[in-house]
Amino acid sequence: MSLLADGVLATVQPEGARSQMVLVDKFSPKALHFTNFRNLIEGKPCLAELSGEHKSLGVGRQYYDQRRYNEWRYTESAIGPNTPVTICRDEAGYIKLEDTSGDKNELYFCVAFWNYTPGNAVNFVGGLSRDKSRSGGGFLWSVNDDGTISPRSAPHLVLGSGGEEIDAYELTGCWKCSCVPCGIAWWRIYPSSQDSYCEFGIFLFFFVAPIPVIKCRTREKKGKNVFYNNSDPNDKTDFLDVNTINPGPLNACFKGGRV
Repeated sequence: MSLLADGVLATVQPEGARSQMVLVDKFSPKALHFTNFRNLIEGKPCLAELSGEHKSLGVGRQYYDQRRYNEWRYTESAIGPNTPVTICRDEAGYIKLEDTSGDKNELYFCVAFWNYTPGNAVNFVGGLSRDKSRSGGGFLWSVNDDGTISPRSAPHLVLGSGGEEIDAYELTGCWKCSCVPCGIAWWRIYPSSQDSYCEFGIFLFFFVAPIPVIKCRTREKKGKNVFYNNSDPNDKTDFLDVNTINPGPLNACFKGGRV
């Protein structure tokens, strides 16, 4: 293994002692304060070490490799005690992982699906070309004087720690989601344990034909808030928090949440 590969591997955070990087309110106690933020302001490479409530931790990776979603490459972020990634913010506002190089290998901080909502994930993302990797929007960041980092398009939000497990009993109640252009669904969640629940509701196919929905779901992985359909493991619901469904590749839901 090369020295560069060894360095990348060192930034993978231990599974039992990590949380994902997400967006939080600017004044949230979960906000991340970067120790070397002045280096970022000056455009100098620095370790993504943290201070304050997250002292002795840093921003790293959940796993070693880059994965694919359509035309995007990505590695999911992780906050933990192992070696943090080395990052650098350029004049345009892109924050790049310094251990990635080359037009088809570079990774940058990016708001998942450019969804500027508290709890939404922030990962390391790149396109299949440098122009795609530097396409503005959720790739652009501002470094604040208190050491926090905000999406340029949402200065009221900052990078924070997330990934806390939601108890399925906290999901009890009525939910809805828009599945454009297919229709809209309403259902009620009835938990059977901390890690499983059943949902009963209706789906209006093309907003006209009502179809009954009965599904039982189980938590996919301890520490995560993804619940899969027991009858179809590829049918998953990912919760941002106790009130919001995370839009994205795991869900057919374009926009969903508690009623």
